[in-house]
Amino acid sequence: MRLRIKKKSIVFLVLCLFLNMIGILNPDVVQADVSISTDNLIVNPGFEVASNGNTAANWDPQGVGIFTITNSLVSGGSRAQKISINNLPVNQFAGVSQAIAVRSGQPYMMNGRFYVESINNAKVQLYADFFKEGAIVDSKVFDLPSQSTGQFVTLGGNGIVPDEATTVVIYALIRSTSDNGSGILMADNVSFKYTNDSNLIANADYDKFSNTLANSDDWDYTTSYNPTFSSVAYPSLSGARAQKISISSLPVNGYAGIFQKNKTGFRKAISGQRCFVDRESL
Repeated sequence: MRLRIKKKSIVFLVLCLFLNMIGILNPDVVQADVSISTDNLIVNPGFEVASNGNTAANWDPQGVGIFTITNSLVSGGSRAQKISINNLPVNQFAGVSQAIAVRSGQPYMMNGRFYVESINNAKVQLYADFFKEGAIVDSKVFDLPSQSTGQFVTLGGNGIVPDEATTVVIYALIRSTSDNGSGILMADNVSFKYTNDSNLIANADYDKFSNTLANSDDWDYTTSYNPTFSSVAYPSLSGARAQKISISSLPVNGYAGIFQKNKTGFRKAISGQRCFVDRESL
């Protein structure tokens, strides 16, 4: 009897050792796998949650500027962060920032939506500083030209979190390019996600929407007639929703559609009668 018990104990210990070696019983391996998420790591990315101050909750003001929450010019939802500067010295900036924890070596996509109402001797930047124990190890910067945009523009790109980096501070800002820099900027829907997807279009699957009887978040519409825009759950090729565009009695060469302006160009979907648009890429 004792011999059988010893044999069973030895077999159990060997099995445990084997499972531990391949990682099944190692909690660190499981945590490492499940912690890699494709969700947006930024808190309050659309500036929807207000605070007691002039910047949205979870965002900090940086530099000398005038910060307000606006609901008149938004890319999605009902609010955006407005940043205004005047007489800013060369290379100084004003903006909002948020610090988040990151995992080194992970591919990421970072982008945001920006409306430049006016700008002079300055430029708009989506800026990321990566830190290890309080020291900067690398930076990533995306620039918008020094001109008014007339509508929201998607600005951003892809990268890999630097080795040993544990924190990133992300800024949406206006930086002066010479003395007397000035400008008015609306920032909205800032995103930082772990992903291998190189698509630079925001809300490419049309899954984010503020109102089902409207165009999807982060998209603008263009028309020479009177179409109906709506966000629908069916049919959908990928994700949970698609953009529906309906129109009737369209005259020759008439058009209706949605588009998104990116730093590298436009993306349009034009409708002649009725179409369901799903998953754009650039």
